[in-house]
Amino acid sequence: MLESLRSGKVSALILDAPYVETQVAKNCDLYKVGSTVLPNGLALAFGPDVSADYIALFSNALIAMEEEGVKENL
Repeated sequence: MLESLRSGKVSALILDAPYVETQVAKNCDLYKVGSTVLPNGLALAFGPDVSADYIALFSNALIAMEEEGVKENL
């Protein structure tokens, strides 16, 4: 799964937040953005080839969804 992220086969993963936090702590080429998406503790992880601009857009979209109450309907 993480190799698919690193190789560029996928641009992002939605995973259990504790797993992401552990992997980010162990692997300096991975990072977590934003807060947890759902109440059950999911998080997003982006690979090193994903631009900071894309991650900022994604993060801002999540914030907008939260502010508009859309996140609760997911």
